[in-house]
Amino acid sequence: MTRVASFVFMLTLLVGIAPPLMAQRPQVPGDLGVALDAERRGDFAAAAVAYQRALAANQADATALMGLERSLEPLNRSGEMLVPAQAAVARAPSPAAYSVLVRAWVTHRNVDSARAAVAGWSAMAKGEPAPYRELVQALVRTRQRAEAKRAVEWGRVQLGNDNAMAYDMAQLRASEGDWTGATREWLAAARELPGYRLTALAALTPVPVRERATVRTALGTERTLEARELEAGLLARWGDPDEAVKVLIAALPSDRVRASEALRGFASGLQTRPDAARARGAALEELARRNSGDAAARARVEAAQAYQQAGDQAAARRVLAALPAGRSGSAAAASAGSTLIGVLLSEGKPAEAEAELAKLRDRLPADEWQALRRSIALGWARAGQLDRGAAALAGDSTVEGLAARGRLALFRGDIKTAVDLFRAAGPYAGSREEAAHRTALLALVQPLTADTLPALGAALLALEQGDSARGAKVLEQVGDALPAEKGGAGVTLLAASVRGSLGDSTDAEALLRKAAASALPATAPAAELELARLLLAQRRSAEAIGLLEHLILTWPESATVPEARRALDEAKGAVPPT
Repeated sequence: MTRVASFVFMLTLLVGIAPPLMAQRPQVPGDLGVALDAERRGDFAAAAVAYQRALAANQADATALMGLERSLEPLNRSGEMLVPAQAAVARAPSPAAYSVLVRAWVTHRNVDSARAAVAGWSAMAKGEPAPYRELVQALVRTRQRAEAKRAVEWGRVQLGNDNAMAYDMAQLRASEGDWTGATREWLAAARELPGYRLTALAALTPVPVRERATVRTALGTERTLEARELEAGLLARWGDPDEAVKVLIAALPSDRVRASEALRGFASGLQTRPDAARARGAALEELARRNSGDAAARARVEAAQAYQQAGDQAAARRVLAALPAGRSGSAAAASAGSTLIGVLLSEGKPAEAEAELAKLRDRLPADEWQALRRSIALGWARAGQLDRGAAALAGDSTVEGLAARGRLALFRGDIKTAVDLFRAAGPYAGSREEAAHRTALLALVQPLTADTLPALGAALLALEQGDSARGAKVLEQVGDALPAEKGGAGVTLLAASVRGSLGDSTDAEALLRKAAASALPATAPAAELELARLLLAQRRSAEAIGLLEHLILTWPESATVPEARRALDEAKGAVPPT
C-alpha cells in the first residue's frame, strides 16, 4: 500500500469511527449542560443564569450549586450565594451544600452563622475535621486570620484533639512570624500524617537566617526521629549538609527498617545537590552498615559514587574496600568496579584503571564498557601519554569515540585531524556538557589556517591536566603569535577566561580588551560581554553600562545580545542580580 493510499485508508477509518465515538460522549442535559458549556467558554454571566435555572428546578443539585459559586466569584457577586446555599441545606443537607453555606456566611463576615453551619455539618461528619477546616480556609481566604486561629482552637475543642488541624495552624503561625509555634504545629501535623513531613520541610526552608536557631530549639524539644529527620532536612537546605547527616545518624533507632527508611529518604533529598555529595555518601555508608547482602552492597557502591562526586577519593576507596569478597558476579560488584575506575582516574592512575576495566569486560554492557575505555584514554592523555590514550581508543567506531580521538589529536596540536573528527562526530555525541565543550573547541580551532599547532595543543593539554596557570600563559603566547582574524582573538579570549578563573582580574581585563578590539563578529561581542561582567563584579557599573550598550548597538545579530540586555538591566538596577 502506497503512503497516499495508506493515508486515505486511515482517514476513511477515522471518518467511519468518529460519529459513534462522539455519540458515546456523555451529554449533560438541560440548563446544567448549558451552564457548563458557558463556564468552559469563560462566559460566567451566562453560566450563572443557567445554573440559577437548574437550581430553580432542583434546589439540592450540588453540581449546580457549586457551579453557581464558581461563576459568581469572577463576577464579584459571591454575596449572592447565601440564599441558594441556605435553600440547598434546608432541602437536602450534604457536605457539598454545607461547604458552600460556610463560605457564603464567611463572605458576609458573619462568623457566628458560619460556625452554626459547621456545627450542622459536623453532626453529619461524625468527628471529621473537614467542616472546621473549611471554615478556617474560608477565613484565611478572606484575610480574617485572627478569626481563623480562633476557628482552629474551637475545632480542636469540638473534636477533642489538641493536635487537630495542625497543618492549618502551622500556616497561620508562620504568617505571623511565629516560627516556634509554626514548628511545633508542623511536628504535630507530621505525627498525625507522616506525609506532612515533606510539606513541613518545604514550609520551614524559607525561615529567615536570624530565626533558624529558634526553629532548631523548637525541634529540639521533641526527642523523636521525626523531629531529627525534619531538622536534618532543614540543615541540609540551609547549607550545612555535613552537620545534617551527623544529626540524623546520632538519632537513628535500632530498628533496622525504620533507620534505613530515614537514611534513604535523607540521601534521596540530597540527590540533585552537588554541594551535599559528601553528606549523601555518609548517609549511604551508614545505610550499608545497617544492612547486609545485596542491599548493603548497593548502598556501598552508591556511597562510593557520592564520595567520588565530592572529590573525596580516599573515602570512596574505603567504602569500596568494604564490599564483601565472593560477589564478583553481582551487579553491585560491576558497579563497584566502574566506580573504582573513576576513583583511579581521579587519582591519576590510568594503568590501574585499565587493569580494573579488563576484569569487567564480560560483566558490563558494551556501551558502558566503551565509555569507561574512553575515560581511560583521556586519563592517559592527562598523564601525558597520548600514544597510550590512542591505543585505548583503537577499534572504537562510535561517534563518542570519534569525539574522544578528536580531543587527543587536538592535544597533539594536529588541528586538521581534530576538526575532521569533531565534524564527523557531530554536535550530539556524548553528554550535553561534552557536546558543548566539543563545540567550543571546534569554534576555537576552525579559524586557524595551520594544519598543526603544537603550542596550542600543549596549552589545552595543560588545562586538561589542571595546570591552568601554565595553560593560560601558553594560550597568551599563541594568541599573540596568531593574526586576530585567523584564530588569535579566540585563543586570547580563552586565555582571558582562564585568567579570570584563577582570580587574576588585571590580566583577564587586559586580554578581554584585546579580544574585543579585534572587531570580529565571532569574538568581539563575547569578549565585551565577559569584560562587562568583570567590570560589574568590580562595581565599575558606569564602564560596564557603556560597554553593554556598545555591544547591543554594534552587534545586534549576536547570540550574546539577550544576555547583554539582562546584564544591562542588572547594571541599571532594573532587575535583581542573577
